[in-house]
Amino acid sequence: MKLVKEHDTLVINGEDLTLEDVREVAVDGRKIAIAADARERMEASYALVGEILRSGEPIYGISTGFGEFSRV
Repeated sequence: MKLVKEHDTLVINGEDLTLEDVREVAVDGRKIAIAADARERMEASYALVGEILRSGEPIYGISTGFGEFSRV
């Protein structure tokens, strides 16, 4: 088992997250931070989803369910 130092912060960038990284956060309590460019991409995605929802158009999986629930 790898011991995680308190100052060893995992930077989430949307590119290279491993199962070991997830385990270290969940089990060992490793701290995380979100990279600035990843946060910008998240905010852009959030804004786009907001636009889609405001349009009132049904968008599979966003404003509808999935599979047999897509018409509910």
